[in-house]
This record gives sequence, structure tokens and C-alpha cells, in this order.
Amino acid sequence: LKQQPEQLQGLDVQGRVRMAVQQRLSMIHPHMDNWPQALALAARPGNLPHSAKLLMQLIDDIWYAVGDTSTDASWYTKRVTLAAIYSATELYMLTDYSPHYQDTW
Repeated sequence: LKQQPEQLQGLDVQGRVRMAVQQRLSMIHPHMDNWPQALALAARPGNLPHSAKLLMQLIDDIWYAVGDTSTDASWYTKRVTLAAIYSATELYMLTDYSPHYQDTW
């Protein structure tokens, strides 16, 4: 995202978040054959604290990258909401066989 500031400037916050999530999920594509197993390992009870920490770091990075500087209660709600959306979209992507994941986007 830092390499594409001109594309981000033309978008509203929702568009910038969508772009960031789509770029991050696109990084999974080369690993899609093994991604279900990776998610299964991440969801094991002993791995959940570390997995949750990584997810929240990712979500925090996305919000900072798109310019969020909130410090009120919306800071929490934005991150929890985006974590739910990101996780659901990632799971849907595992079963999306449309060209270039059109149905996921």
C-alpha cells in the first residue's frame, strides 16, 4: 500500500480497506493448496493465542496503512469488525472456484 499512494488517495476509507484486504488475501493464492491445513493448525487450541495476536497485528496494520488515527472507542470496533470480515472472507476464499476469486471480492 505504501507503494501505491496515488491509488489510495482517490478512494474513501471503505475503498482503501477493501483494497488492503484484497491485496493481503491475494498473497494467499500461491499457497492455496496448503492454506486449509495452515488454518487448521492455526485454529488448534494451543496455537490460538498466537494466531489471534497475528490476526490483530494484521488488522491493526491495515487500519494504520489506510490512515486511521482514531483513539476513541471506534478504534476497537473498527478492528473487531474488520477481523470478522477478514476471517470470513478468507474462509470463503477457500471454496471460491470463480475466476480470480471474483465471488470472494
